[in-house]
Amino acid sequence: MLRTLLIGLLGLVASIGWLFCSMTLASASGNVDLNSALQTTPQGIPVKDYFDLTKSTLSKAKVVSSANPATKQTEVVQITNGPHQVGAVWSKPQRRFDLNQNQTLSMWLYFGNEAEKAADGMAFVIHNDLRKEQAMTQFPSKRNIPGETLGVWGVDNHNQELRTKKMVKQVAASAIQHSWALEFDTHLNTDHRMKGIKPANSFDLARNKPLIGPHLAANYPGEVSSYLPHIALNAVYYFRYVSLNHQGLIQAGKGNYNFLANAQWHHVTLNYETGGPSSQTGLMTYSFDDRDPVTGITNREGAVATFKIDKNKVDPEKTGKAYWGFTGAAGQKGENNLVVFDQVPGLVTSQATATVTDAKNHEIKSGGVVHHGEQVRLTYKLAYLQGDLNWQNISAQISLPDELAFDTVSIRNADHSEDTGVSNWTAGTSTFKHQLTSPLGKDNKWVTITFTGTAKGEKGVVHPTTSSFTSAEAAVESTTPELSIGDPLLTLKMDTSLDDPVDNTKPMSLNGQVTFRESHYANSQLRLVSKLNGVKQRDQQLSDKDRAGAFHYVLKENVLHSGQNFLDLTVVTNDGLASNRLRVVLVPQEIDDEGPGTLAFQTLSQQLQFKGQLTGQSQELFRQAGFQLKILDERPHGTWSLQVMAEPLLEQTTQQPLAGQLVYRMSSTDFPLDSTDVQMIANHENDGKASTIDVTSDWQHTKKVDRGLFLKLASSATAGNYQGKITWILSDAM
Repeated sequence: MLRTLLIGLLGLVASIGWLFCSMTLASASGNVDLNSALQTTPQGIPVKDYFDLTKSTLSKAKVVSSANPATKQTEVVQITNGPHQVGAVWSKPQRRFDLNQNQTLSMWLYFGNEAEKAADGMAFVIHNDLRKEQAMTQFPSKRNIPGETLGVWGVDNHNQELRTKKMVKQVAASAIQHSWALEFDTHLNTDHRMKGIKPANSFDLARNKPLIGPHLAANYPGEVSSYLPHIALNAVYYFRYVSLNHQGLIQAGKGNYNFLANAQWHHVTLNYETGGPSSQTGLMTYSFDDRDPVTGITNREGAVATFKIDKNKVDPEKTGKAYWGFTGAAGQKGENNLVVFDQVPGLVTSQATATVTDAKNHEIKSGGVVHHGEQVRLTYKLAYLQGDLNWQNISAQISLPDELAFDTVSIRNADHSEDTGVSNWTAGTSTFKHQLTSPLGKDNKWVTITFTGTAKGEKGVVHPTTSSFTSAEAAVESTTPELSIGDPLLTLKMDTSLDDPVDNTKPMSLNGQVTFRESHYANSQLRLVSKLNGVKQRDQQLSDKDRAGAFHYVLKENVLHSGQNFLDLTVVTNDGLASNRLRVVLVPQEIDDEGPGTLAFQTLSQQLQFKGQLTGQSQELFRQAGFQLKILDERPHGTWSLQVMAEPLLEQTTQQPLAGQLVYRMSSTDFPLDSTDVQMIANHENDGKASTIDVTSDWQHTKKVDRGLFLKLASSATAGNYQGKITWILSDAM
């Protein structure tokens, strides 16, 4: 019988966004900004057990939940969200800052999206004010809340005071006492001329000249030395005011109002070093924008500054402790001031690292090269550094680089125990989610999660991926180094000429050669791994009887279908090193078929469509109604199979690829479709008479049946009109 191969091509269209749908936006701009921030909430910890929202009736601070599916357990502290507001959140008494111990704390901050129109910012504060959890600026009234105070600095409204010293003392006395503050100032208060000057709007000056942009700065809110007096006067009138003595200044370039209020989350890490109980000072180092807000990748070129804290000013009673938290205030303008904590002092201090090593256990650092087919090991190490509690119930959400294919994973603790609950992970997939069974603490200070595999990507870049490790006590992230894929250390070449059709009626030998760049292997240490038309074949061992590196791949008779056949060959060493993939195209000689009958596509729609509405979250779309795919088989006997492959979907204007994946779902399993490998989705045996099979008849998306073509969208998918090509391959089943 004549073996047939029929290929159907059709357009694949995914219309996503405003052309066929719209992303729903809330009516108020503040709500839109808040919703956007919550939908992109970074990884953090729950906060209600560790912080008190101030009991003052003035405070608008509250805890809201993340709307990001990837960070469902994260709680967000909303300091302010509108004009004429003040907010504060403080650590509980048992969670106060230990001034006599080294401390690390970190958080993500969000300042709204108003840029130059933003107001006013917030501040990180440690204090021993007598009001404890109710500490905040003493405002003139509930309705008069100067935004420049940020809820921690003093109120500058004594502008007609005759004596300069008294005026400055009055300002300092209205601030949070016995405190140190690091401000994140999104709005410049720069009044300094007689014309137009008004109360509480002059903090952001440096020697009577305005600061050049939004900034970070620190000082002691309750200390007179933190305020610099000024006077504006003419022949008949004067106006006294103060500016803030900005220490440890980090500021944007001139006119750069996107430094803070740019609709992005900003990561901040504070490291406190103490000289011990007898030391009168502690050194606070703060790093701003030290992680990428989208990828979470560390080691960005963030800004760093230090401040030497006088413990006597913060802790005059020498208790060794201080309340800590955030304050914020807004005047006539409002903004969403949000905080996500990922590491708090005294609770658990931890870190996570990601290291890539080669088969010789040499570390491959950022910028290094891993060769195609080379064995690699990726190890995440979580370390418990210090804390009052154990780090427990740690949820690992690991994103593995696509260009590296891993087939094993192991988890080992410092106490020599192993985590055996990883059997649900599927080798070759790029995500790994697992809750560690053993807590980390003083008796078990670290755990490693190790993946082993090979570099499967062709020449190019292995992009960094960021993984998170979270619990109620701490949330940390680690990022893999950026690597490059180099030429394979083993190269596979074909010697047999395949220009003419091959005789499929008898076995044939395909001869070739393996060449080595570095280490040499005996033939008995090499085996050929192969796929024929996407179907894995039996491995074949090389023989030491042949010359070094020579191979003879044996192809059985009657295994090829009509037309082009694709044989993929790879040589793998006993220690896991792999060669390049060699694709061989085989075309069999055609033989007349004595029997009548036709095998063909009877109906194949020219377009397959997906339409949907973006939500900012990952989702999946089922194919639109109207698509038809029917197979006509008029042969008296025989079987056939249907395979499919698809090219990437590209946006028609920008030619950017869609952040998503076309999959065929069958028996609760998703089979990704790409342009490299074919996926078999159907087969049929003829019962001796002509038949028409409707392949799509059981494609459904219901609670009982979930089968057919789906488009899986990532949360980062953008609106547009995407198109691509899908190829259907109908052939005699082998």
